[in-house]
Amino acid sequence: MHKLGENLKKYRTNRELTQEQLADVLGVSAQAVSRWENGSTYPDITLLPTIAGYFDISIDEIIGFDNTRKEERINAILKENRIFHSNGETRKSIKLLRQGLIEFPNESRLLYCLAQSLYSLHFQSGEAFTKEDRRKAATETIGLLNKALYYANENFDEGGCCRQMLVFNYLEIGEYEKAKEVAMKAPFIPCCREMLLPHTLKGREATEEYQKNIIYFMVGLYHNISDLRIRSEYSDEEKIEISLMAEQLLLLIGGENSGFHQLFSNALQILKLYIKNENKEKTVQYLEKALKYADNFEKRPDKTKYDVPWLCFCENNSQNRMKHSQKNLYEDLLTFISNYGLENWLKEDDYFMSTLKKIKSYC
Repeated sequence: MHKLGENLKKYRTNRELTQEQLADVLGVSAQAVSRWENGSTYPDITLLPTIAGYFDISIDEIIGFDNTRKEERINAILKENRIFHSNGETRKSIKLLRQGLIEFPNESRLLYCLAQSLYSLHFQSGEAFTKEDRRKAATETIGLLNKALYYANENFDEGGCCRQMLVFNYLEIGEYEKAKEVAMKAPFIPCCREMLLPHTLKGREATEEYQKNIIYFMVGLYHNISDLRIRSEYSDEEKIEISLMAEQLLLLIGGENSGFHQLFSNALQILKLYIKNENKEKTVQYLEKALKYADNFEKRPDKTKYDVPWLCFCENNSQNRMKHSQKNLYEDLLTFISNYGLENWLKEDDYFMSTLKKIKSYC
């Protein structure tokens, strides 16, 4: 704790407090604070959480914990969190990150990741939560994201993601004007990092950056298309056409074996439209496609490369995926079949029954 006195004086003077004022806050004498600051004595260990909490910093920061060790500890937490996400263990992620934030309460990366996990659990996992539970989760997430942005340094890579999640969470609680305000502060696409950075690089490094951008922009374009097809201005036939175009986009960019989760999600949206229009033939056809896309996603190797030359330097790593629950896509597909009563509707179709048997064998 050799830097405690130096740090304590720094944080006290930053707050423009006298030693007497800080002593009153902590319930000690001004002489005690003076001795702490000159290094002749140290505060009782039970006082450290109170001191850290008052200055809104971690205990590590107040005692001068080695930055290298701190970074190693944070990186270890983030690594463990990625494993939880890749396995759909969102509740374990939340528990891990809450514990991490006890150690490092102002660490932007941990704040962002906790917000991400809370949003994943309450709005993307498919679990049943009350409207009030969702509102509480969104409100907590907004607080975490704003705190992450407040404490972020200039190298905080999640800044854009924080703002994106802020928009979504404000929308969840009906704060449309606040969502719009945050969205308007986001960089215009031609001026964003992804558009500018490759021009500053050379050789393979630049090529890799361009390739990563193809995936980023593809995902963004897909979500625009996905949101477009739910608009009331379109007929079911037009929505099907839009969805088929989205499928072709994903296949064009990633190839047949990309393992993109979006191909599976898109197939389910197409299935809903065919079911609504009672098109049994197309329903059976796209159920088989949904199974194929689930297969590509679930059986993707831990580390491989994409088949297409424009993504040849990008790692198609299953460990980097984010699952919102522990269910696999086969189970999601079986739930979909059950929810829409397809087993009864298509029980006379041998091809459907064969596909259903395959799906059940994977569950």
